[in-house]
Amino acid sequence: PEEPKPGEFVSELLLEAEAAELYTAEGKLLTDEEKRILPDTKKPYISSAGSTVAGTDCSGGAALRHFSSGMKVIFKFNSEVEKEVDFIILTCKRPDDANFDTGYVITVNSTTIKTNATVPGLGKKEYFTPYTLPAVKITLKKGLNVITFAYGTESPCNLDAVKIETAEAKTLAVLGGAVTPETPDEPKPEEPKPEEPK
Repeated sequence: PEEPKPGEFVSELLLEAEAAELYTAEGKLLTDEEKRILPDTKKPYISSAGSTVAGTDCSGGAALRHFSSGMKVIFKFNSEVEKEVDFIILTCKRPDDANFDTGYVITVNSTTIKTNATVPGLGKKEYFTPYTLPAVKITLKKGLNVITFAYGTESPCNLDAVKIETAEAKTLAVLGGAVTPETPDEPKPEEPKPEEPK
């Protein structure tokens, strides 16, 4: 599907990890340029950059790699309604089976969630084969929603994207939308009627 414009409401939202907010262990928000050259220019955080390009089969042609202790990735979007939705994580396989919840601690609007998913191993040294976790239910609030992936206890899988789906048409929007907690919808003032000639 075509990518929605900021503020456009849709029933399915795909948010790429490489476009999300990426914070270092020290809490520094990395710019897009920094994500393309750190932690080193050979294999930076965005897998499609650097001299060792990988993850071209992933959604958007890249994934986030080298996620390490203390780091976090934050996705932000708007919802027009409070609603339970399907939350789907697109990740990448590792050489061995990986418990996804060991690699990441996930919070949705400050509520910790579990995927209870195991990402099957490949049996070879490869880290960018796309894999989609089964959907889990999450509850969105009206207005701004924040999903955070924080480093867990060991070896998180490379992160590709997250998808939010709802059966209710056109309730989700990428940031830049009109609905935020600070600016609820308000009725527009009526235009004054022109006076009739006497």
